[in-house]
Amino acid sequence: MPPPQPDLFVSHLVSIIGEPVGLQALDVGCGRGRNALFLARHGAAVVAVDHMVSMVDACRRASLNEKLPVRCVAGKAESAPFALGSFDLVLCTSVLESMDLPVASAAAVELHRVTRPGGTALVVTAALEGSDPEAGGAPPLKARLTSRDLLTTWFQGWHTLELLHLQLVAPASAAVSAQWALIARRNAD
Repeated sequence: MPPPQPDLFVSHLVSIIGEPVGLQALDVGCGRGRNALFLARHGAAVVAVDHMVSMVDACRRASLNEKLPVRCVAGKAESAPFALGSFDLVLCTSVLESMDLPVASAAAVELHRVTRPGGTALVVTAALEGSDPEAGGAPPLKARLTSRDLLTTWFQGWHTLELLHLQLVAPASAAVSAQWALIARRNAD
């Protein structure tokens, strides 16, 4: 069975920044680990964090099956258990929209804190327009970002490399039909 494919945006990120060989990477809200495993296959030293222990365990099993050095830990995006500037590369895909706005804003601050100056972040989150917070069976969308201005306000202290607003033709879930994808480099303090 082939390994699970990463999010499209993670592949795109690698095409922009190059192979992550030797980079210290963090996957926030790692789920089962498909993005973390992808980065590890491409030479990054990866830490994968999720608030759900079952997801951390699934990521750990997947990394062991592939014999990849991914450190899987339980933790929350809004209170990341890592030192200032620990990572060269930080991913946070499809996580912020599941949080209340103040918690998502705190998570954005933490992403900045744990990324070293000059490091890169990829943040993908649901956009307000076209997204249905009440879609049947899906978790509620809380922190849907309403505008480019709000996203860039949350990510002050970053230099935007790319900011895409996408209408999804074949949504991954019924609740999300529009997304923001931000690729940014952390400014020096």
